[in-house]
Amino acid sequence: MTDVSRRALLAALPAGAAATLAPAAMAEGHGDGFQYEIIRTDDEWRALLSDDEYAILREGGTERPKSDPLWDSTEAGMYACKGCDLPVYDARWKVVLDVGFLFYRHAEPDSVMTSIDRSVYGQLGGGTGDDGPVVPEGLSEDDLRALDTLLLIETHCRRCASHLGHILLVQQKLLHCINGTALNFTPETA
Repeated sequence: MTDVSRRALLAALPAGAAATLAPAAMAEGHGDGFQYEIIRTDDEWRALLSDDEYAILREGGTERPKSDPLWDSTEAGMYACKGCDLPVYDARWKVVLDVGFLFYRHAEPDSVMTSIDRSVYGQLGGGTGDDGPVVPEGLSEDDLRALDTLLLIETHCRRCASHLGHILLVQQKLLHCINGTALNFTPETA
């Protein structure tokens, strides 16, 4: 295999993997046939969640940077999906960055699914009339170049389909960038 064709293959792998996962993992269940363990009516979700929580977990919204009190916490414990209490992120894998969101190196096994988030540009317009995404401050030029394609990889709970966040390349690290509003934290007991 030549260097050019090897590079082309390696460059295409992330996009191909995301495209392969998308049909079985759409958070909204757009006729994909995936059966989530927890299914609630819209009225049940609205009764369970606050307006902000509903906008994030059920409509795929994004909280403002540094709006969650645990964004920079280093306390040991487990973060669970606010929609169904499934443990999704262990604090041991949390990465604290001064960007203002909760970042993790990876999720708990079999806890999250990924999909292509086709709505991200419309959802994150920031009220400016611009359909471009809200980009956290403090990202390098390299991070910004990689952000455009990676911003489309959504993470959601595999049990209840609640939107959690996205997988992003931040400061040369591939991280789960998660809305703290989508999680409940349980401190580790001694």
